[in-house]
Amino acid sequence: MGLRCGCGHIRATLFCFLLLFVPPSRAQEATAQTRAEADRAEQEKKAANLKPWEPEATEQAYKRVVSNRIVKGFLEPGSGFAVRFGGLYPGSGFALGPAYSVKGLLKENLDLSFSAVGSYKLYYGLMIRASLPHLAQDRAFADVSIERQDSPQIDYYGPGNNTPESGRTNYRYENFTTDARLGLRPFRRWLQFGVFTGYSRNNVGPGTSDVSPPTDRVYPPSTTPGIDHQSPSAYVGPFLTWDTRDYPGDPHHGTYAVAAYAFNHGLDLSEFSYRRLRLGVDQYVPFFNEKRVIAMRVAGVFSYTDPGHAVPIYEQPTIGGPNDVRGLPRFRYYGNNSLVANLEYRWEIAPPFAMAIFADAGRVSEKPGQLSLSQMHGSAGFGLRFKSRNTLVMRIDLGFSPEGVHFWWTFSDLFKRFRPSPF
Repeated sequence: MGLRCGCGHIRATLFCFLLLFVPPSRAQEATAQTRAEADRAEQEKKAANLKPWEPEATEQAYKRVVSNRIVKGFLEPGSGFAVRFGGLYPGSGFALGPAYSVKGLLKENLDLSFSAVGSYKLYYGLMIRASLPHLAQDRAFADVSIERQDSPQIDYYGPGNNTPESGRTNYRYENFTTDARLGLRPFRRWLQFGVFTGYSRNNVGPGTSDVSPPTDRVYPPSTTPGIDHQSPSAYVGPFLTWDTRDYPGDPHHGTYAVAAYAFNHGLDLSEFSYRRLRLGVDQYVPFFNEKRVIAMRVAGVFSYTDPGHAVPIYEQPTIGGPNDVRGLPRFRYYGNNSLVANLEYRWEIAPPFAMAIFADAGRVSEKPGQLSLSQMHGSAGFGLRFKSRNTLVMRIDLGFSPEGVHFWWTFSDLFKRFRPSPF
């Protein structure tokens, strides 16, 4: 017992000696130095194992595809030959063809482009366009286009907002259009306004689809104006746009608004003369460092006719398809007037890819005053976006509605159709 007490006494004495005579700062310094050396050794070990950052395999594959000469000509068209995808009347199926463009003529003031596109459904289109984008020190612009299209299988379900799916038919639509516009940019970026004018020659015939009967065998001309007789038309009117988007090809924030009013005159059949107002507003709200975007659109088409006049079916607005209500079949509802609303939440999963979930609603009516939020046809779904250098080049959407599930694969932004146009 005495020996144990003695040992304990000795240990206690040594501990007290250390407390009294060893400076605490030196002990702390020694401990800190030891920790710093350990941290430095750990960092050197990690640095020795570091490898250069490389994108994921899917991103690498995507970059290889978009760097291909032919694909790059489509994504970033410049002077020379390229491949054009899409651009035909909706419903053509997968379409492509050669394109050629020359930019920067007349001291960077003139751009020319030509294209010929066809699809496996025997749709085709030819287009020539001349553009003067930098007039008056970039404060004015002008362009002229000539286009010929043949669309042999356009669906038609009958007139109005409540037509049955069983009423599906199809017709052929051929048209030749020339269009010219002159505009001003007083602020070079935000505001544009001007006037457009053009000429359109139209022809309607029996559709070639085996899935549904020709339209003229099911619907009489009294309810389907233009199905038996067509008229060339001339149109003219003003337009105005307001654009504060950061990247027009793939907006993350800003507003795009458009208003266009067209006086359309049937040259052979005056009963196909009418006036049309087109309004549209796109709004983009970003968050999480612009990796998330809420995109919203409200757009309307309003047609005004005098007594005894009508809008032919090939110039009536429709809802249904990849550009408005994605849960409905293409061209599901026809009417003289239309109202569409879209809400989309987009998030970036990698620089070239984005996902989206959406909700759509729309309706048509015979008269402008009949448009309202009641009897709207709705849908919801999700999609995938493919981008290149702040430009959306392709999107895939899956839409759900009471009328089924519909898959869409397109080469354009959802909001592209609502640009300055009389129709």
